[in-house]
Amino acid sequence: MTSKRETSGRSQSHTRKLVDGFESSRANTLSKLMSFERMAEDMISSGEVELEDVEALRTSLSGAWSYYVASQQLAIELGNRTPHYNLPLDLIKESYSRVVQHPLSDQSRNVGWLILNKMKEDGLIAAFADTYARKPEMWEGEKVGLDAVPCLASHLETEWNAAVESILEYWDRQTTQVVTH
Repeated sequence: MTSKRETSGRSQSHTRKLVDGFESSRANTLSKLMSFERMAEDMISSGEVELEDVEALRTSLSGAWSYYVASQQLAIELGNRTPHYNLPLDLIKESYSRVVQHPLSDQSRNVGWLILNKMKEDGLIAAFADTYARKPEMWEGEKVGLDAVPCLASHLETEWNAAVESILEYWDRQTTQVVTH
């Protein structure tokens, strides 16, 4: 029979490994971070993690998500999902700025998810698509008709929305799988 002390030591070791994984930036892809996040939440909800370690685990998770955004991994993931026009970094920066200025921004540990949702909620994708469609460099010096700018803006918006939605749907699928398994 396993003693409570042995179980506690094993869970502390597992918790420490997870915290080390977050802090060492080994979890620097969306799927890896989500997997670690799921493990952490499962450990917390099952009572496997000592109460004093819960905050350390959550703080490390929050730091890992912040690193994911700051190291431009979120931008890379979005870029991998846009076949023609990468989602602009200044769109991500604007969304991030709005997230951190929001009074409830500390309610979630997952800054990546907050950024993507802020893009949608505040209509930033449409606004940036319109702005970018008007930039001369998008047209490589060609003269364009009045109908061309809205057409490009619509294309940009569609492509960027699809990229954002694909990542948000990935989170939804992962959350659903955790709940149903």
